[in-house]
Amino acid sequence: MGNISAPIFLQYTQNGNTSVALDYTAYLDWQVPISSYEIEYTYGADTQILVSQNTASPYTDYNFVQTGGTVKCYRITANSSDGRKTQSNIVCAGMVPIVFIPNAFTPNADGLNDIFTPSTIGVKSYEMQIYTRWGELVSKTENTGWDAGNAPQGVYKILFYGKSATGERINIIGNVLLLK
Repeated sequence: MGNISAPIFLQYTQNGNTSVALDYTAYLDWQVPISSYEIEYTYGADTQILVSQNTASPYTDYNFVQTGGTVKCYRITANSSDGRKTQSNIVCAGMVPIVFIPNAFTPNADGLNDIFTPSTIGVKSYEMQIYTRWGELVSKTENTGWDAGNAPQGVYKILFYGKSATGERINIIGNVLLLK
């Protein structure tokens, strides 16, 4: 006769960039009790224990966005009373990408809005192409803003091509008014 075990199975649901709800099964194999379940997260090289619980019960990480970065991975470790450990599968939640493209800027060297830059959350990289209203390419940037330099006042077409931390493509077309 052999031992039959039921490993820890971890799954998650994500509420936008607000929280990540973790749900996992209890570990069923050891003849001794589980002393704790440690819920840990990994972001880059940083691994931390979020909480230690006595029972296998759901946990919600409300600090999902506050850790910075774009992907946060979770794992559960079950600790037995005699020192044994076993771990669950790893699940990774990615930030829902958000891109805000301003509709105007004023490159007048006053230190405010001098460079046209999109604000992003959960975006790994992006490219912007800026065109005149006649379709002439004015600038092409990668992961930086547009320094309009000597460009004349007017409306410009912005093409934003981004990639989220999870590989999702983000394409946005918009207009920006350059005011001098």
